[in-house]
Amino acid sequence: MKNNIKFLREEHNLSRQDLAKLMNVSTATITYWEQNKRQPRVDKAERLAKILHATVPYLTGVTDYIPYIEEYKDYKSNLSNANNIEIRHTILSEDEYDILDNIHYLNESQLKEIKNTVLKYKKENNE
Repeated sequence: MKNNIKFLREEHNLSRQDLAKLMNVSTATITYWEQNKRQPRVDKAERLAKILHATVPYLTGVTDYIPYIEEYKDYKSNLSNANNIEIRHTILSEDEYDILDNIHYLNESQLKEIKNTVLKYKKENNE
């Protein structure tokens, strides 16, 4: 059975070491998953899919359809083109990812409130 873990890891410019840290597993485990020598447990496969913006069926090669990676590429492209911003790869914690994953549910007022709160905490932490 083919899998797409290595492809997605490389799409996100992650080394095996980076992904291993995010997954709280060894680098060897990532290698085994990529080479189909072992399969991730369900909880690990779900976390892996979340980190790599994919679905478990795509990761494991059950389907070739990958909605999230295409949306992610479009997002990066549109943001970069629209705002002339350099997109840097950043490894996010699970909490940071959850915030970003759900931010589109907020209205403009709530977004401004969160932005102001984050900037306030940033200033406090830098003092």
